[in-house]
Amino acid sequence: MREQEHMSQDELKKLRRFSYIKMVAMMGIIATVIAFSSIAWFTMNREVEGEGVQMTASDLPFELQADNTETDYDYYLEQQSADVSTNITSGTVSTIKWFMDDATVTSENKGLHPGSHGTLSFRVYPKQSEDMILKFTIQTSAYKYVLNEQGEILKDDNDKERIEPLASSHVATNYIKGHLLFFEELDDAGYYTKRINSYYLYDTSEHTALTDANDKEYYPVTIHWIWVNTFGQMVLNRGDSDLRDTALFNSAQATYTPYGSQTAVTPRQEIIEFIKSDSGAYFFDTLNTSSATLDAMLATPQSIKSNIIPLSNGYNNADQVIGENVNFILCELSASSES
Repeated sequence: MREQEHMSQDELKKLRRFSYIKMVAMMGIIATVIAFSSIAWFTMNREVEGEGVQMTASDLPFELQADNTETDYDYYLEQQSADVSTNITSGTVSTIKWFMDDATVTSENKGLHPGSHGTLSFRVYPKQSEDMILKFTIQTSAYKYVLNEQGEILKDDNDKERIEPLASSHVATNYIKGHLLFFEELDDAGYYTKRINSYYLYDTSEHTALTDANDKEYYPVTIHWIWVNTFGQMVLNRGDSDLRDTALFNSAQATYTPYGSQTAVTPRQEIIEFIKSDSGAYFFDTLNTSSATLDAMLATPQSIKSNIIPLSNGYNNADQVIGENVNFILCELSASSES
């Protein structure tokens, strides 16, 4: 998959085997997640914790609005939660749910797969004149079809395919957390920054409000997501001879301090440190990713390049596990007021 003139024959054989594994993984994933051919947006009311008391969405100083599109997959969200409404386009809501879909989908390239990317765009309508800080949390969960003993998809009384959640403890569910990344920003050169881990804070005082067709003020919010195709995209620079796909980060990007941290880092430094702390979300479990070993593998740019083959193999094999076990990925964004 990656070409280096100075590689030995053994290394080239490893690369060819690595390339084949990745190709099989992608084909398997495209086949199993073909149901992602259309994006579906949903909003719902939900009780939210606030200042130690139960606060309903109607008590919040804002409302969210997402653009709903009726699709064949509305039914699956109705199955997933009785509280979900597929008809709300505005109102008092604090949560958005949707089945994820590739923003670059074409008639020849359907489905969610490694390399897919897109955005979650929505509006925040304030109910107060004062500035506020909103906390957005993002969670993903995996779903699969319910099969009979012959491997056929079972249907319910409405002749719709049955789905069920994959256990949160399932290894594929954990891999999704490391392979499907969310970011606050994507620049014109195609570089991501400010990765969203479990949440991020949105301060309305730092943004400019717009006015909709009804002269109602709102703040537009866009979150960028990508299913990273190769491990090298996260840890190598653009132009590196080991890099096959476009790098996510640029060494010249400004540093920032991740939420909950006291240390300013570049986007690449931040993701490398997170990989070290949670390697189980990135690599197939046959890779030797003990803390000391992984620290050594990712310690320096040269160490990363020296170990790019086993790291990439572990990452791609994890992709294949996702493809073999997951048919849908559900994303849920919830908002609460921090001020």
